[in-house]
Amino acid sequence: WNTTGEPDPELAALRKKHANKSAETIHAKNYFLNMTDGGVYADEEAVSITAMLLENIDPDIVFLHWPIDKPDHVAASAMALTALSKKGMMYDREIYFFEVGHLNHFTPEVYVDISSIWDVKVKLVDIHERFNDDRYKEMAEKSAAYHGRTNQCKYAEGFKPLFPLSTSRTKCSLLDL
Repeated sequence: WNTTGEPDPELAALRKKHANKSAETIHAKNYFLNMTDGGVYADEEAVSITAMLLENIDPDIVFLHWPIDKPDHVAASAMALTALSKKGMMYDREIYFFEVGHLNHFTPEVYVDISSIWDVKVKLVDIHERFNDDRYKEMAEKSAAYHGRTNQCKYAEGFKPLFPLSTSRTKCSLLDL
């Protein structure tokens, strides 16, 4: 979205470019549903596409936006949860919500020490910098340092599992990382 509140194709192209550069940096692959920023909905078509994608990828661990956030993030989370349920993947995958910024009502239950890869995290934040200032980098560092202090490491990220952690329900767990 630009300052007028209308979708901005140039900004969308820039965000897609940033997402692809980030994926390349960490050897990941992006899948885009080509929805308009501000126009993401968990409708039947979006859920069906997401379900097919999940079935093809067959992930062991799924990370979702915390559903108390801006509307697009809420819809993306609902879309994925509905698709996981429809495909019967809801109970045999580890599903974690992640924090975006400092959201209210997000209290992590699982922490991952990211101290050894902090330089990669900073690089990813730099790729997505939108305002040519250090606001997001500072926010990421403060959050990671806070979670690190509470978990006896330099930097950590916090997650909230959809279901209680279990080493017997799934093939792979955040506990294994």
